[in-house]
Amino acid sequence: MLGTHNLPKQAYTTSAISFGRKTLPSRGTRRSTSCCGVRTALGKACKFRTVGRSTRHVRCLSKAGEEFPIRPKKRSDWELGPAFDLSQEQAVCMQLKALQQNDLPTADHGIEVLYRFADFDPFARSCYFGVNRDLGQFERFRRIFHTPHYSVLLSHLHYTPLSSLQVSELQWKHRVWVKGYKGSEEGVFEFFMVKRLGGRYDGTWFTRQLTCDGYPGGTLSV
Repeated sequence: MLGTHNLPKQAYTTSAISFGRKTLPSRGTRRSTSCCGVRTALGKACKFRTVGRSTRHVRCLSKAGEEFPIRPKKRSDWELGPAFDLSQEQAVCMQLKALQQNDLPTADHGIEVLYRFADFDPFARSCYFGVNRDLGQFERFRRIFHTPHYSVLLSHLHYTPLSSLQVSELQWKHRVWVKGYKGSEEGVFEFFMVKRLGGRYDGTWFTRQLTCDGYPGGTLSV
């Protein structure tokens, strides 16, 4: 095997990927400051840029300078939850879609998604459902959705938006009519969305309250 001193300068490469394992460059190998260190079998080097807090590969350059677009990895359908790039409408739609497929991929997964969006302190009592309750433990949160009023949301057939109200720049209300999977089940629900300021989820929409018409306790006044 030839040493690196017998190879032309063009052959001095950065770290290589072979069969899923990363091979570190040997001593004396020239490093490139403009490449992320990934080199494919065709000799293409991936360039990257920083977008927000994450690093994404945006294009791939061959030796001839040709560009090969690389599609960024999409978030898995089962990794649903609050995200900065979701609008308030998309956040509500994501929660309703999760409840529509509540038992996929696991039992009550849709309720878990709503728990991730819930904007309350787990160490304090909350009015998330319109009444003052201790919802710190997920099991207590889950049980509410299996009561007669909220069970309409689980595996529902379809929903129809009724109205929306922009209370303020950081608060938004949205009412929907939901048709349950049983013929006679239906209900009207209101999502009270709030946008957080500061911290890890700065600018992200969360659900302050989810109320059902006719459920004891009424709605939270703004």
